[in-house]
Amino acid sequence: MPVKRGNKEVNQQEHDQQETNQHLQLTCVALTKSYQNTLVFRQLNVVFEAQNNLLVGKNGSGKSTLLRIIAGLEQANSGSLNWTLKQAPRVALASESVLPPDVFTANEVFDLLLRYQNFNTQKQGELVAALGFEAFLNRRIDELSSGSLKKLLLICAIAQQSDVLLLDEPFANLDEQSKSVVKKVVSEDSRFKIIVDHHQLLEGLQVVHLDANNTSSPS
Repeated sequence: MPVKRGNKEVNQQEHDQQETNQHLQLTCVALTKSYQNTLVFRQLNVVFEAQNNLLVGKNGSGKSTLLRIIAGLEQANSGSLNWTLKQAPRVALASESVLPPDVFTANEVFDLLLRYQNFNTQKQGELVAALGFEAFLNRRIDELSSGSLKKLLLICAIAQQSDVLLLDEPFANLDEQSKSVVKKVVSEDSRFKIIVDHHQLLEGLQVVHLDANNTSSPS
């Protein structure tokens, strides 16, 4: 059962998170990543200094790989990630390159997150309703359409109480109404964010060029 908390405590946590995120930056120093004989990137230096970052680059430049490394799901062959926090921040990732087991239902995925992560069940319920996901809660992962799977991944990531939110193509495979919902939710989210989005539906993001290894002016 989810634990109910007073509004004062929740508001204080949200305030503390906003204070933390205003000062949060990430510097990737000399990152190299390869899979066997395939080089993804070599000596990559890139800085995420804004609260809202749009990661762009050519196909195959390693955008999704970099997000997984930042999330701690993969290790670079060499190089380092330097955060401006003394402790490594909590990171939530929504990416189709990282999927739950096929035999799990959506509800079982939520139950696992509630057990092992700081998971906001109120936010989860709001997103399930807003995205029209109620009918799919007892569906297995391998029974979901690409659009429903995207909704599940977004709900899981956005409802986690993390310092950092990483979104890999959050609007892909979504209908127009769902895109509008996700755009509003992500725009109002106060966390430090790195987003890969070729649709570029979000405004006011600091553009970070992976292939150029530098940061451009905000778009």
